[in-house]
Amino acid sequence: MHTELDLAIMRRHVDCSRLLIRAGAFSRVFAGPMCEQLLHRLLLLGDGIAAELLLRNEANQVHVNKVLLDITKNMKYPDSCTFTFAGYHNPMAQHLYECVICHQTVCLVCSYKCHRTSPWKHSVQHKHHLVYVGRVKGYCGCHKVCVCARVHFCEILFFSLPCE
Repeated sequence: MHTELDLAIMRRHVDCSRLLIRAGAFSRVFAGPMCEQLLHRLLLLGDGIAAELLLRNEANQVHVNKVLLDITKNMKYPDSCTFTFAGYHNPMAQHLYECVICHQTVCLVCSYKCHRTSPWKHSVQHKHHLVYVGRVKGYCGCHKVCVCARVHFCEILFFSLPCE
């Protein structure tokens, strides 16, 4: 039986997950690896309170590991692309996804932001299709030219200036 937090994790609703965790919700079906991804996302958001509450509830089966400590230690800005600290010359273990449309490898943050998949399968705005690669050593490639979104930069790393 799915809990409220399981449903939020399944639909990749981070803000709902944050509120549910604060209300004492726990995961039953997605305990373990999926909760670990949520923990990484919460820490990358800079939400230490929700991360601590997720860790404290034993039902979630989440533990601190070296990868998590390295990401927390190297993170420079909350809710920013991991390329800011894990680039070409210093790739690190992290949760990575690959877009099957443009063949870019993207980090956990960019999978929610500039490379997000539309929940509506037949939407005109359905630009990306992400596949979870795993927790591997690498860096986010979202800053490269993105064919599927016709975007030439990572929306998190750079901002576009209006044409004059």
